[in-house]
Amino acid sequence: MSSAAPVKPHRTRVRLIVRTTSGHFEDEFNLNERVERLLEEAIKRLHLAHGPGVSYVIKRERGEIVMNPSERLSAYDLVDGDTILIQSTQAEDG
Repeated sequence: MSSAAPVKPHRTRVRLIVRTTSGHFEDEFNLNERVERLLEEAIKRLHLAHGPGVSYVIKRERGEIVMNPSERLSAYDLVDGDTILIQSTQAEDG
């Protein structure tokens, strides 16, 4: 008999809090999905502005890590409860 520790199952999902200036939501996401999926959900759920000329920066709050929309979520060492900030990069007209 082997005394090796039991193998931890590979995580495939992570529970994240997504925050914007328009509100926030919490949900589970598949780690194989791309970061842009977070932005798509925020646009849909929180009615964020979108279209030509509208851009956002996506950050993992822990460590202030800017996330590349084309990367997979698994590239960012996410843990349940991490907060993702989505901020507009547009300057406001005054």
